[in-house]
Amino acid sequence: MSEDRDSPLGQIDDQAQALLDKATLELARDEVEGAMDDLREAISLIDKGLRPDLAAMAVAAYGTILCDLRRTAEALAVLRAFHEHYPGFDDHLLLAELNLLEGGLLIFSDRQDVAEARLESARREFFALGQDREALLASLSLALLYLLDGRRAPALRHLVEKSIEPLSRSRHLPAVARRPLSRFSAAVEDGTATAALAGALREYIATLQFPPDEEPSAATGGGGPTDDAKDRRRARP
Repeated sequence: MSEDRDSPLGQIDDQAQALLDKATLELARDEVEGAMDDLREAISLIDKGLRPDLAAMAVAAYGTILCDLRRTAEALAVLRAFHEHYPGFDDHLLLAELNLLEGGLLIFSDRQDVAEARLESARREFFALGQDREALLASLSLALLYLLDGRRAPALRHLVEKSIEPLSRSRHLPAVARRPLSRFSAAVEDGTATAALAGALREYIATLQFPPDEEPSAATGGGGPTDDAKDRRRARP
């Protein structure tokens, strides 16, 4: 339930939203330190009753920056604090974003079972919601995890067949990504795929811009599931 904007909690939410908007603009200008300051301030409002979805947006944005800076322990601590404060958080899209972030952070840790659980949860949710870019990132993160393990060839082939290949045929996928994804699928099939290849492809996909009208923002709530998403909702692969 949204708070009255004139109430103390409503004012806290408005303050957090303004900080999120400012951080977004700063990141677009590569002003990372300024964005981090504003996101930290937004996160500090959690203790004052900040709305859970706004808190999740701030945590996801701040955690992503920490991840990019290789400050893994700090990012995991921020995620852990969020889940402790909001144990019943159930916004499917935002929770999937947090799971994708946490799973990616844990890939190279000794908690790969947790990484797999988080990434698989995120993959299935993004796939069902028609968030093709994020579903593909979660799938490639899982592929990286399986290749690092070295004993998950059947799981990897199943992932390619049920997730990566369907997503690579999405009409929303930038054309430049189709050939690299096809090559990766072929490499998995003939047993020559490597963790380095999966990691490089994941990083490449993360740099691509998907059509904004097909990728509704969690921050704006724009748009709705695409026709593809509605079809996929019948069964999560």
